[in-house]
Amino acid sequence: MQRKPGFRNVVSRTVRPLMRTVLFFAMAGGAAAQDYPWQVESSLTYDTGKYGTDQETSLFYWPVTLKRYMSKGDVSLTVPFLDLNTHGGGRTVVDGTVVEGTGSGGSGLGDVSCKGRYNWIEQNGMLPFVDLVARLKLPTADADKGLGTGEADLRLGVELARRFWKDYIGFADLSYTFIGDPPDVDYDNRIDADLGLGYQFTPDWMGSVSYDFRSAISPDGTDSHSLSFLVNCKISPQVKTYGMLAAGLSDGAPDYSLTIGASYRF
Repeated sequence: MQRKPGFRNVVSRTVRPLMRTVLFFAMAGGAAAQDYPWQVESSLTYDTGKYGTDQETSLFYWPVTLKRYMSKGDVSLTVPFLDLNTHGGGRTVVDGTVVEGTGSGGSGLGDVSCKGRYNWIEQNGMLPFVDLVARLKLPTADADKGLGTGEADLRLGVELARRFWKDYIGFADLSYTFIGDPPDVDYDNRIDADLGLGYQFTPDWMGSVSYDFRSAISPDGTDSHSLSFLVNCKISPQVKTYGMLAAGLSDGAPDYSLTIGASYRF
C-alpha cells in the first residue's frame, strides 16, 4: 500500500512539560507534497500542575514551525516562546519537562529546535508506515528564568502508523533523548513512548486518543503518564486546525493541558 498524497505520519509534537501529544495524521487525500511543499504551523498550549513537586507551576507554550516536505520525509525549524509562572518555587524547563530548578520564571524565547524525518517503510500488508526521526534542540532559552538549561539536547526516535478497517489508524512511537547537563547538574537521559488509536469520522474530521509516557530525568523525579484526546479538522486542502485536551495520570505529569493550533500549506 502506497502512502496516499497527504497521508503522512505527522506525529509532530507540541513540546509541553512532561507530556507528548500526537498532533495526528494529515487527512487522506489531502494536499500532495509536490503541490504545497511548505507548511507553517502554530499552536498555543497551556499546562498547569505540580509536576511531582510541592508547588504549582503553569506554562504557556507558543511555537511557530516552518516545515519543508520532500519526497521521502521532511525537515522543520521550530521557534517557541514561553511564559513560565513558578508560583513561588524555582523551576526549569528541560526539553519540555518542568523540574525543580533555580529559574525565576518569566517570558521569552524558548529553545529553538531543528527536526528531520525520513519515511523509511511504506504500509504493505501487515507492515506499518515507519518513520525515523531526529531532533536537535538548541540552547537559545534564558536559563536564569528557567526557560531552558543552556545546553543542547538530541532526540532520536522511530514512529509507526497503520491504517486498518478503512477508517481506523493505530500509531505508536518510541524515542530516546540525550539531555545536555548544565554545570553542577546531572540529568538522566529520557525515554518517551506513545500508543494511540485514531478514527476518521468524515473526510474532514479525525479524532484520536493516546497514552503518553515520559521517564523521569532525575533520580528523585517521577515518571509522567498521561492521556490525550485530539480532534483534527481539515478546513481546506491547505488549512487544518486541531485541538487537544490531556489529563495527567501520575504526579510527574501536569494536571491538565489544553492545546489549539492550525497549519497552512503553500
